[in-house]
Amino acid sequence: MAEPFGRGRIVRPARYPVGAVDTSHFEVVEIDVPAPEPGEVLVRNTFTSVDPGMRLRLRERGPAGYFGEFALGAPMDGILTVGEVVASRAEGFRPGD
Repeated sequence: MAEPFGRGRIVRPARYPVGAVDTSHFEVVEIDVPAPEPGEVLVRNTFTSVDPGMRLRLRERGPAGYFGEFALGAPMDGILTVGEVVASRAEGFRPGD
């Protein structure tokens, strides 16, 4: 793994909700962000999609034929975001893209 590029934050589910979803169902964790390896880019997310369909992934088992459930204690994957390239080691991408 590459040397840390810096520090960042991730949001991850802490427990699956029963009923209404609130902040107690999530945790924000600070982590070391690795520098990009060859062929990779590091992107700072500036906008993130939060929509009602994500509620289906906040269950122990996601519905058949849909995205899988979010794993407890892991970063929330498969979410649509818009971001800016911070560092790049991939052809065709440069900081600021």
